[in-house]
Amino acid sequence: DGDETARAALAPFVGRAAPNTTSAADALMGTPVFVADLTRLIDNANPLMGLFSTGSLPAVGNTIEFARLKTNTMKVEKQSAEGAALPTGGISTEVATATVATYGGGTVLTRQAIERTPTNVLDTSLRALAIEAGKQLAAAFATFFEATVKGRATSAITAKKAAAELDWKALLALLLDASSAFEDIALSMDGLVVTRDAFEAIAGMTDTSGRPILTVAGNTGDNAIGTVSASGRYVTLDGLTVVTNKYLTTGMGENIAGAFYNKEALRSYTSGLASLQDQGVLDLTETFSVYQYAAFADEIPSAIVPLKFA
Repeated sequence: DGDETARAALAPFVGRAAPNTTSAADALMGTPVFVADLTRLIDNANPLMGLFSTGSLPAVGNTIEFARLKTNTMKVEKQSAEGAALPTGGISTEVATATVATYGGGTVLTRQAIERTPTNVLDTSLRALAIEAGKQLAAAFATFFEATVKGRATSAITAKKAAAELDWKALLALLLDASSAFEDIALSMDGLVVTRDAFEAIAGMTDTSGRPILTVAGNTGDNAIGTVSASGRYVTLDGLTVVTNKYLTTGMGENIAGAFYNKEALRSYTSGLASLQDQGVLDLTETFSVYQYAAFADEIPSAIVPLKFA
């Protein structure tokens, strides 16, 4: 009836009594609750192919055809006198082809895995397939690049020193020779692609006191000739970008460590990445696949100038 004395006397027995049931009585209390998907897939880009030109594949055909300059004997000279004959010349072309290849893969998932797993296994699997397709395309283009460089070995610019002995004076001579080679074909020299060993030799050049002559990207330095980014795998030398690529090997020829290039030298013709799926109604599975078509063309091979070390 609101008697405070009675309430105070009863409170210790009601409020402090030991509980008969705690959360430990629930056998599922320790079961983890899924709160986040921390699955990580590494997406390797295709930086080497991105240096060159791209195009779209025709709708049909397993081989693409293109015309390439074969010879150029054109001459332009000062006329020796009025009415004197001018020099004449001409050009010839050749037909070249590139084969269309298919890159793809697949996976089989049960319906239960697709519908009942907390992690989106289907989405993760499709992303993994797409990433693997990109990696295979990157490796295939690197192989094509190396084959093109090897085919141009007779036009290589050769350093007077080994890569490990490279200094600025020797590198300067290489850059000037390469620049002259691209002037002869009226194309810009867009960059230099080299193997990792050659990249380390260029990026690690030092002066006579052992001080690096390339500064780390983002920092300033005295008496430096350019910048280097180890994480980005590039060097900048007076506007010329030198890059390396993980897929490059020693397949470019004896002592050839890479090549100067113009981006129009090579072209990649690729289709979009397509996906197919099929159901197994008796075993309750689904099959998924991705595929992509690609062809690589050396449209202006003269715009690939190999770099060779002694």
